[in-house]
Amino acid sequence: MGFQIALCNYQVFLSFRGPDVRDSFLECFHDQLKGAGIVAFLDHKEIEYGERIDDKIVEAIKRSYICVPVFSEDFASSPACLMEVAQMVESDKTILPIFYGVEPSVVRYQRGTYENSFAEHERKNRYPDSIEKWKAALGKIAGKMGPTFKNVNGGYLECLKDFVSKLRKLLRMDEQDVTENLVGIDRDMPEMMRKLGFYEDEQVVKEREMTGRWVLAVWGLPGVGKTTLTKVLYNKISHLFEGCSFLENVREEIEEKRVVSLQNRLIRDLKGGGDSSIVESPNQGTKMIRQLFKESRVIIVLDDVDDFEQIKPLAELTWFGPRSRIILTTRRKDVYQIQRSEDQVISYKHDHEILPMNENHALELFRKCAFGLNHPPKNYDKMSREIICAIENLPFAIDIVGRYLNGKNENIWRQTLDDLKGELQEKVERMLEACYKLLGKKAREIFLDVACFFTRVEKTMPFYM
Repeated sequence: MGFQIALCNYQVFLSFRGPDVRDSFLECFHDQLKGAGIVAFLDHKEIEYGERIDDKIVEAIKRSYICVPVFSEDFASSPACLMEVAQMVESDKTILPIFYGVEPSVVRYQRGTYENSFAEHERKNRYPDSIEKWKAALGKIAGKMGPTFKNVNGGYLECLKDFVSKLRKLLRMDEQDVTENLVGIDRDMPEMMRKLGFYEDEQVVKEREMTGRWVLAVWGLPGVGKTTLTKVLYNKISHLFEGCSFLENVREEIEEKRVVSLQNRLIRDLKGGGDSSIVESPNQGTKMIRQLFKESRVIIVLDDVDDFEQIKPLAELTWFGPRSRIILTTRRKDVYQIQRSEDQVISYKHDHEILPMNENHALELFRKCAFGLNHPPKNYDKMSREIICAIENLPFAIDIVGRYLNGKNENIWRQTLDDLKGELQEKVERMLEACYKLLGKKAREIFLDVACFFTRVEKTMPFYM
């Protein structure tokens, strides 16, 4: 019984003529793909020797997101390679060619060795019904831009790194998962983009002409949607940078003494993949981040930070190249402190407060989560409004409660509403306590003084309380 191709999608399908492509090039290319976390199909790795490969190759191409033919001098002498490129075109795949020791024009117009190979196929009457289809496929693919390696004896590492980085962006591997139920993001998104120097023109993100480095603190109450909005923003603009990283739950990770893990993740992200463990101590990590990326234009998100000490071992703005951006999600607008730069590049700090949803947006989000539509049964409308009021229009809570109630009967809805109303006072107290702990010592004293100024109580009393 023959082996079956695993029921999964490959991210990249590699097509090449083995005898032409030096082992060192193929090994280097495959290592770069693997280091970047890209799952690639190579026929000599994926198919058992002695089996018929035609059907499996066709299936692998169909299951791949991007196809990369490596055109070499004698590529056209292989009917198998020609079948593969024809299948790529027929399957309407995204195709990124590499030209290895051969000029693109030779492939596109079937000159030189390609002309000779086709003449040989025709002389031996090989695949007469396929010749024109193969030629058309070569012409179409070779008309696309791709790296050309004239020197096949070495010196291709940096170019391959750039190529693999392009593959990652096309595969959208750096994008963050965002809920399908996005509601009301247009209220904040244009202003957040403006504060980072970007704008949208007919759904195309463009960058304003500017210099310096920029940091944006996205702040607001817990559960108000800071992380979700920042993920949407990150997905819109991250492809415009040389390196990008989104580190979630930074405060929790640092409290659990996982600074080194965060540093390794940051380095790996900004390099576009690589070794899973690079540094072994926080000091080593800080030095390496500064050294590796001091000339790089990067975007970094540090999610859920509430103290500058949590930011310092990971990403100070002055460590990175001009026009870099750092985005923070936080409960404090003043969490970041601008440091002086030795290269005289100006750093800019902005903040953006995320407020709770208005009632209409909150109701729309709740209906999507609870019913899968924006027009629920009439007998649930009043309870829906009472529920979003009880959870104060906070998107995170709306999503959880809405999904829980999806498909539940009316009795469970009423019980849930009663429970939410009963927990409201306790929830407000927890939120106030969390915000109070973020204040400095003097601010805490002022807060307690103000809190203790009860109606008709002598104003000297709070001093003694």
